[in-house]
Amino acid sequence: MTKQHLAQKEKNEIYKSDRVSLMTSEGGVMTATMLKCFNAIQVSLQNFVIEHYTSVDTAEDVLGESVLEFEVPWVEFCQTMGWKSTNRDSAKKTVKTLRQVQVEWGLGEYDTGSAGYLHIISGAKIDNGVLSVRIDPLVRRELLNLRGLASIAYDVSLINSAWSDKYTPRFYELCLRNWRDGKNSTRYSVDGIREAVDCPYEIVNGEKVWANAEFRDFNKRVLSKAVKNINESNFIDFNVQVKTVGKPVHTIFVGLSLKESFDNSLNDRVAKQVLNLLIEHGLKQAAENFYDRKLGQTNSLHKLTSKEYHYLQYCIEKYIEKIGSIRPGNESRYLTTCLERNEEAFEPIWAKIQDSLEQERKKQRQEKIVYEQQLNEAKKAKRAEVKGAYNASVVAEYMSELSQVQKDALIEQAAKSQNKTNPSRLFDKLPQAAKDAIVRQYVINSGLVDDMIDQAKLKRLLKNADETIEQEFKANKNRLPLIQQ
Repeated sequence: MTKQHLAQKEKNEIYKSDRVSLMTSEGGVMTATMLKCFNAIQVSLQNFVIEHYTSVDTAEDVLGESVLEFEVPWVEFCQTMGWKSTNRDSAKKTVKTLRQVQVEWGLGEYDTGSAGYLHIISGAKIDNGVLSVRIDPLVRRELLNLRGLASIAYDVSLINSAWSDKYTPRFYELCLRNWRDGKNSTRYSVDGIREAVDCPYEIVNGEKVWANAEFRDFNKRVLSKAVKNINESNFIDFNVQVKTVGKPVHTIFVGLSLKESFDNSLNDRVAKQVLNLLIEHGLKQAAENFYDRKLGQTNSLHKLTSKEYHYLQYCIEKYIEKIGSIRPGNESRYLTTCLERNEEAFEPIWAKIQDSLEQERKKQRQEKIVYEQQLNEAKKAKRAEVKGAYNASVVAEYMSELSQVQKDALIEQAAKSQNKTNPSRLFDKLPQAAKDAIVRQYVINSGLVDDMIDQAKLKRLLKNADETIEQEFKANKNRLPLIQQ
């Protein structure tokens, strides 16, 4: 994915160059919450650029060496972090802490001759429900991938809603880079994995001493948990396999394989299995007669609860075990007897099944949270796009009503404002797209088109944008069904 794709990215995607996704914090002090906050800042910046400048290059032409300050409604920012708005106080503390964190972009093969730490944001404040973030030009260029380096793109909700630790999302990004590059098996040193997931460390006598220095501790608390979390997440295309080499372990192979499509409803799955077994053994009518009488309804086999399907499966398996000793012609009666007499014996088995179902429900609750986060992010990005297009049309209409002398005077005023606030990017030396963006923002910020903005029309456009995103999500069947009780 190149930088030109940023303006066409999926609405709920975050877009990271390899340098940014390989970012490490000094001492590995970045926490899971800080990572969520960082991701929220990056995706908010990208949405801001799409709305105001349409492209990375135009934003660079306009901003140059100036410090960019952009605003995000605080509630929206908390949602992007995957937090409820009631967590605002904690989020405020996180933003404040993030100002102090120093990071180094991943170097790899890109900048082997450079190193050093820098602050992610230079300032942040919250006023009247709006978060203002200040970002220095060096950081802005990295977060927008001005250099067009190799990059990954994924749903920000995967990071900010699905997992509570910091190691799983970092390890997921490592795997995603390999998946992008077609690497089914990649070799790492143990310290290489620690670097990739930003493990904490101290410098002792000039040497880096890792937390969880013993591999068994690192594997238990970091690596195995990350692999388990990824493999249990149904919204990821691949499974992860890890193999270790050496005693003590010195090499880790990370393998990736395509994940088989997952049936989201265990109840539907066991129902299909049971019905197929009943048909295979000629027992469908016997089972249906039993449950029709028991439940007092017809066509009952398609209306059973999860427990009833599992109990029926249990009785069919008992039938299959005894199939060789059942007298011909007595098959239906045997199944009916099993169904009548084994409910008590099934209870401890059902308890174990319930444990398994509860794990599956947790997965589906996680999926639902991710879905809602995806939907919110998609709506927010689409709203920014629609609002930007509407503002541009209003400005174009305003400019069309001016005489050439008035247009020239207005452009001159916009140019003076640009030259004063950003002398490194003189108006006359900028490409036309940047000049147009500067004039457009000057007209809007000066209030010259306030009386031309039809708030009712804008509201309708934003509502239509929301509905469009909702329809797209429904068409893609992103919502996951809950397991029937």
